[in-house]
Amino acid sequence: MSPSGNRGPTPKPSQSMQEEFLDRLRRERTLVVVCLVSGVQLSGRIKSFDKYSVLLESEGQEQLLFKHAIASVEAGKPAGGTGSQG
Repeated sequence: MSPSGNRGPTPKPSQSMQEEFLDRLRRERTLVVVCLVSGVQLSGRIKSFDKYSVLLESEGQEQLLFKHAIASVEAGKPAGGTGSQG
């Protein structure tokens, strides 16, 4: 029983906010700008990611980025998006 008494058993760990965000960007092939802690900005699409790294694809090139070097990830528009916002 959990300490609070009303939550029941602890659920399996779900995807973290980071995993959900990166996975959505990958699935939707959203253009992103990745800012590194060094101040360098890289743009492209997230091809894959794991616990420690992100594979960024840009202009046919792939770059493996280590998450500890990433300061932020900014999402742009999904590929082929025809959204009617605006």
